[in-house]
Parts: sequence; C-alpha cells; structure tokens
Amino acid sequence: MTAGRFLPMSVADYLASAETSDARQESIGGEIYALSGASTPRNPIAGNILAALRDRLRGAPAPNFN
Repeated sequence: MTAGRFLPMSVADYLASAETSDARQESIGGEIYALSGASTPRNPIAGNILAALRDRLRGAPAPNFN
C-alpha cells in the first residue's frame, strides 16, 4: 500500500470552501486546518491581558488587578 500524495489547495479553492464552511479554518501551505472557537468568558480575560501588555510596552505602570 502506498501513501497518498498531498495536493495543496489553491487560494481560490480555499476561499470558495471557507464561504460555505461552518467551521473556522486556515490554510498553511495549501493544507487546511480547523481552528477552535473562542469562548465568551475568556474574551474579557484576553482583552485585559492585551491592554496591560500594550500599556507596559508604552511605558505605563503595571495595572493593579486586586
């Protein structure tokens, strides 16, 4: 038995399939990967981390989350 060859998906084919797909997906080198969805309770946490990081990179003092 021989292994099947991987044939990369073209950008046009990927975009056409993404329009009709219910799942989030990405193409890396023509290979399609499913992405997990973000959960609503975690979105504010991620936003707070991003805002704190942005402020620190701009030189602002660290926030006090207590």
